Amino acid sequence: AEEVCRELAAAAEAAPAGFLPQLSAQGQAQLARYGFVMSVPPGAVLTRQGHVEREIYIALAGDFAVERNGQRVAALEAGEVFGEAGFLGAAGTRTATVRAERAGRVFVLRRSFLDTLTAQDPALARDLMRKLARLLSARLPVVT
Repeated sequence: AEEVCRELAAAAEAAPAGFLPQLSAQGQAQLARYGFVMSVPPGAVLTRQGHVEREIYIALAGDFAVERNGQRVAALEAGEVFGEAGFLGAAGTRTATVRAERAGRVFVLRRSFLDTLTAQDPALARDLMRKLARLLSARLPVVT
């Protein structure tokens, strides 16, 4: 867990305006206990648009392309979060495909983690959900 904490801290430094720096050291340590790190080869698909998947990812190293309907719409780097719509949404449906552009590493949390965290540390769970909701709302297109 210490190595995962170090990787999360490095990712937080890589994206100071991102999600991780908003969490306390305790919050990052809690995440480290419940998730796992996965190495990904170039071209690996982490999320697929339209599929039902309940994980959220934090890029630790590498570059990732975000695609909607086969078109690249964004790029992600270390420290950035993706998969939040499927993680938080009731249906768990992915809104985009995320593909590794080069070898990298991601931190993965499964949706069931929130239930466990809510039982063990309700305040931290609320704080985490609030921060994820802010992230999601910032990424939603403006509808008029």
